[in-house]
Amino acid sequence: MFTTLLYPTDFSENSEKALSYIKALRNAGAKKIILVHVVHDKSKDYSKKGVDILGKSSTEVIDLINKTLRQELYEKMKPIEEDLKQNGFVVTIAIEAGKPPEKILATAEKEKVSAIVIGSHGKSNVSSMLLGSVSDHVIRHAKQAVLVVKRD
Repeated sequence: MFTTLLYPTDFSENSEKALSYIKALRNAGAKKIILVHVVHDKSKDYSKKGVDILGKSSTEVIDLINKTLRQELYEKMKPIEEDLKQNGFVVTIAIEAGKPPEKILATAEKEKVSAIVIGSHGKSNVSSMLLGSVSDHVIRHAKQAVLVVKRD
């Protein structure tokens, strides 16, 4: 039923907890995992200012920072990818820039996933909120099934 799953992660404890649910879905027919991390892209605001930093334009500096960040995120995602592969999944890594809820939904549509497996709260983890803002938006707007893994 759920052959392709989208697993958005911000590397929080709650998103790590969601990983165990993904592994359990292997027995229910899940075969492919799209592992995605979304970097909130605020760099456009800075690049418009045209600031000179150590002889480089703000755009050049931001491009270098983004390249470095993407490499660091990829390295952080590799162990998750390997773990999932050892559990019999085909895994694709995606690192996106933009607003997390919008990019998660766009990736779900583009990849034609069967379901999205997401933690209820991410790194912001505002304890007074019943549900995190990203997961809330995904639940309200997803066209696919959404499995929300609540925190302890």
